[in-house]
Amino acid sequence: MTPTTARPPLPGRTRTRVRRAWVAALPAAVLATALVAPSPAVAAPTVTAAPAAGAAQPGSGATGDPAGAVPGFVAEPAAAPRPARTRTLALTPAAPDVHEVTRTSTGGPFHLAAVTWPAGQKASVDVTIRVRTATGWSAWTELASDDDHAPDPGARTTARRAGTAPYVTAAADAVQVRVRSADELPAGLRLETIDPGTAPAPSAATTLAAAPATPATPTDAAADAVTQPTRLVPTQPTILSRAAWGADEKLRGNYGEDIWYGQIKGAFVHHTASANGYAASEVPAIIRSIYRYHVLSRGWDDIGYNFLVDRFGRVWEGAYGGIDKPVVGAHTKYYNSSSFAMSAIGDFTSVTPSQAVLDAYSSLFAWKLGLAGVWDPQGTTDYTYPGSRDQRTISGHRDAKATACPGQRLYDRIGTIRSGVERRMAAVPARLTLDGPAVSGAGERSLVTAQWARGDVPVDGKVNLQRWTGRTWEHVRQLTVVDGVVSTWVTPSATRSFRLRASSATLPVNVATSGTAGTSNTLTTTVARTPPSLELDGPAVLRIGDKASLTIRWWAGGPVDGAVNLQRRSGSSWVHVRQITVQDGTATTTLTPGASNSYRLRASRASTPPGVPLTDPLGTSNTYAVTAYPRDSAPFVGR
Repeated sequence: MTPTTARPPLPGRTRTRVRRAWVAALPAAVLATALVAPSPAVAAPTVTAAPAAGAAQPGSGATGDPAGAVPGFVAEPAAAPRPARTRTLALTPAAPDVHEVTRTSTGGPFHLAAVTWPAGQKASVDVTIRVRTATGWSAWTELASDDDHAPDPGARTTARRAGTAPYVTAAADAVQVRVRSADELPAGLRLETIDPGTAPAPSAATTLAAAPATPATPTDAAADAVTQPTRLVPTQPTILSRAAWGADEKLRGNYGEDIWYGQIKGAFVHHTASANGYAASEVPAIIRSIYRYHVLSRGWDDIGYNFLVDRFGRVWEGAYGGIDKPVVGAHTKYYNSSSFAMSAIGDFTSVTPSQAVLDAYSSLFAWKLGLAGVWDPQGTTDYTYPGSRDQRTISGHRDAKATACPGQRLYDRIGTIRSGVERRMAAVPARLTLDGPAVSGAGERSLVTAQWARGDVPVDGKVNLQRWTGRTWEHVRQLTVVDGVVSTWVTPSATRSFRLRASSATLPVNVATSGTAGTSNTLTTTVARTPPSLELDGPAVLRIGDKASLTIRWWAGGPVDGAVNLQRRSGSSWVHVRQITVQDGTATTTLTPGASNSYRLRASRASTPPGVPLTDPLGTSNTYAVTAYPRDSAPFVGR
């Protein structure tokens, strides 16, 4: 979320002149000055210019004036344990016809300041703020009225108070705020400053470890199986857990309740619009301040962002519920249930984000979008929540709302973030697999199935089925994969190895088709050398004079083509009935027995496969017996 520049200063005019114009010309304006300092006698300092890009920022702790050089500033005692605390100061005019008010307050350090008012009141206010840190007074900054940085309408969270975007800062001890409006100011207007206190030592792991890298795969110069990578999404970046920034889980509005999950269609880029010069050690306190403001001051379930990234490129877990889950946050109104967001801690209106920050965005977004099956970072997302509209898969907050967030310099580099996500996704191999029977008879048709997917998203395209010859892979046929699957028949005459090579992919985008990424596992089908079989089958009982249909099956490591002789038992010998042609291992014939009898087959000749035995016993079938009854006998009465 960003403090917007709703009323930018006129060219050539200083912010001091604009302030005087407000007080003199706007009757419905309020000027409030709140000093959270050790003594009420601290005088209001003069307005200072914003530091130039690359210059020392307030609260950097590394350059600029030491704490003792700033009049009135009292540094926080090192490692002094203290509880978190929210201080409030009413911003109320002394009388209805007085539109200027000054207040002074004393107290300890803070990391966040904001202006709030009761939820449900319409407010059109212009708020500007500055704070005093160890390096002096910051420049005046405008805070946006934050009605769009909130839970989606209808969410189970009900906002307690409306408010501005928070001003997040390094440790500060004083704040000045101006509030103005062309209309009547909302009742219950107040300034809130948040001291996050000191966090206890974390009792849980502070780093959510990155997933292991994709294992290397061997070349496919031989018939050895190509190892399939187990990872199907871009590598997860290292993410610092809520325990790392000292989250008090009992503070959550949904503590002890089910977490609200949605779906992920896209991602939003935010910034906190605050000082950029904080020290690395101050980041946990800054995040705890935002957390306290969102939950206790605004009444939300949790911190609004799903993730945060500091200026050093470190990614921090935001809303509770699981970094790999579609946790519904409160970052982009009307889009929360279908997206996630990461906010960069700092103000990137005029400061260029570092490469570490851009890499953090690309890495996290590639991983999260990959988990959700969203593989086109350059594409457009169809959002359907009432009040939403279609957005780019990766968008800035200002694309969805009238806000300056995530700052012009960061917004200008969203294209770089998209390209970084695209590169990371293109490096992820899709899973191309070939399944089929491990054992088959010689010449037996076997169904093999190709499956192609990246993550949970099926791939459409073309693949080539190949067969290993003992020296090289030879082409069998090309298959068209639709919705991630296609099947085909193979008829191995001997033990064979098969594989798939990707030819082209149409959906989703950026599916790698070359090298090991486009090569399936190797499927080896062993051809079992089973003894030949010649079988004769038919009805066991029939009426004298009825025709019996007989079925013949001939197999010898595969279906046999040839001829067999049907024989009938006559006493102690067998007599010839007829010769029957067998094709593809099967044949049928009929007979009309005049009495009960037995029949069998004797192989006569075989054309394929070669080497089929024709002599007894392998060339002789089973004996088939049929019992024939008179037509009016008991088994057939009533038929």
